[in-house]
Amino acid sequence: MKIRAGILFLLTLSLLSAALPVTARPAPWPEMYSEEPFFFKPTIDTLTVMNPEKTFAAGTVVRIRMTGTPGAIATFAVAGVQKDIPMAEISRGVYEGLWVVPADRDIYNAQLTGSLEFGGKTTAEATSRLNIGDGHMFVRIYAPSMVPTANHALVIKGSTVPNAEVSVLATVLDASGTSTMPIAASGLANASGSFSIPLHLGGQVAKDGRDKILDLTVFATDGIGVTSQEVDFRLATGH
Repeated sequence: MKIRAGILFLLTLSLLSAALPVTARPAPWPEMYSEEPFFFKPTIDTLTVMNPEKTFAAGTVVRIRMTGTPGAIATFAVAGVQKDIPMAEISRGVYEGLWVVPADRDIYNAQLTGSLEFGGKTTAEATSRLNIGDGHMFVRIYAPSMVPTANHALVIKGSTVPNAEVSVLATVLDASGTSTMPIAASGLANASGSFSIPLHLGGQVAKDGRDKILDLTVFATDGIGVTSQEVDFRLATGH
C-alpha cells in the first residue's frame, strides 16, 4: 500500500512539473551585461634615474626605477630615441629597467616617460628628464657682426637650448692693451634655441679708423639654473 502511494506521488509530481512554465536561467556575466568588467586605474608614485651622472655618454647603462601599483605591466620610453622598454617588478610595486644609450644621439633634457598598464585597458604615466650623449647645456656662437649705428652695436648670434638666457660680456682693448670697463648684455633664446643679442659699445669704440680688440665671453643658463661652459673669443673691429 505504501509502495503504491509513493508511485502515485512521483507520477503526480512529474505531471505538475511538465505543466509549469519554463523559466530561463540567469545568464552568466558576459551575456547578462554588455559593459566590460571594471578595472581600477593604476597609479605611479615615482620615476627615478638611479645613475649618479647627469649626462649619459653612448654605451652607458641607465637604470630606471618606477614605483606604483603592483602587478602591472611596466615600460618606459626616451622621447625621440626609444619606446616600450620593458621593466621588471623586483618587489611589490617597485619596477626597474635598464637601457643602453645608443651612439650618435645628443639630446639635452630628453623626456623620460614611465607607463603602467593594468587589465589591458588602463594606463598611468609619469615623466622625468635626462641628458644623452653630448646633450649637456651648451652655447654656440656664429660669426658676430657689427651694425653701423650711433651705439656701435655688435650683434652676437648663436644657438643654445630653447628659451635659455644668454649672457654676453665684452671688454674693449685699445692699441696699448688697456682695457675699459666691461660691457654686459643678455637676452633669451627662442623656442628653437636661436638667439641674437645686440651689445652696445657706444663711445668705447673710437672713430679714429683704428682697430680695437674686443674680448668676449658668452654663456647660457637654462630654466633650472644649469649653466653652459663659457665661450671666449677675440674680435678686431675698426671705425
